[in-house]
Amino acid sequence: MRINTYSVSHQEIARIALAAAIISVFGGCNNSSTEDLLVVSFAPYSSPVKIDTVCEDGECASKEKLTVRITFDDDSYVPEDTEASFKQYRVDYEISAISREIPYFASPISVHVTPEHTTTVAVQPVGETQRTFVYETVGDQAVAGTAILILAGYDDQNEIVMVEKSFDISFGTFSDHNSDAVSTKP
Repeated sequence: MRINTYSVSHQEIARIALAAAIISVFGGCNNSSTEDLLVVSFAPYSSPVKIDTVCEDGECASKEKLTVRITFDDDSYVPEDTEASFKQYRVDYEISAISREIPYFASPISVHVTPEHTTTVAVQPVGETQRTFVYETVGDQAVAGTAILILAGYDDQNEIVMVEKSFDISFGTFSDHNSDAVSTKP
């Protein structure tokens, strides 16, 4: 039995690889999903985001906002007609000092992202339920950990898009409730 062997030079392998890459890009064969092309970041903020566990009448909620930037990756090929619309977000918390699971916070949003623009949106990183849960669990003790923001929506192909970004978070009694100053600016 005779086995056929082929000799292929490194140059020929390189030409084949280049041709495959060109066909992939210009032939419309793009295996990247929309969520792989999106980049989520935060506008400059103080880290960690400080959440006051003692607020009266929701006074902190309006001041505890986190500005989120969503854009398409500049380093990737993104077809011009690609877009994503986010309809809701969720924040999960990982605080090692709290052994029980902190209830997540979720809220609707309406954000539309296209390749030509960076979109920003202010999100509330915590609600009254989470604030109360942490306070009832640890009292006045300050605790810190990580929060994970998850944005959910659909792309132009009606496919589900979910992207996430983590940030440092700290819960405690940070404000002087006898004044108007609240030190929870993200």
